[in-house]
Amino acid sequence: MKLLKSILDGVPNYTRFLQVREIDRVVRDIAELPGVEARVIGKTMFGEPITTLEIGHGPRTAVMIGVPHSDEPLGSLGSIYFARWLATHPEHEYLGWRWVIIPVLERDGMKLNEGWFNNHSTYSAMVKSYFR
Repeated sequence: MKLLKSILDGVPNYTRFLQVREIDRVVRDIAELPGVEARVIGKTMFGEPITTLEIGHGPRTAVMIGVPHSDEPLGSLGSIYFARWLATHPEHEYLGWRWVIIPVLERDGMKLNEGWFNNHSTYSAMVKSYFR
């Protein structure tokens, strides 16, 4: 329980959602850390690479998908935080798992939604830039 509390206590106080290009930059930074392998596992309909971060080497594999749907950007923040935490705390042996983390699966749709991520000025403004 102490370890879980430690992980959760370290979550940054995010004040906005990141755009796909910003997440890509963070993913590249995380991929530079020891024990992390970044791999392109496919492409989107528009030809964008879908990247995974593979961390750890436990006997079991866990898959974490940050943005399974285009209008759920919160998962990208959680997945990049957890990937960085795993990579910077190898003393916990990756919690005994091999982690496959996909920070943004639905890249094309998420880009289409970026207009409302940080613009909640009016319901109308949000709806005009909403995509599902």
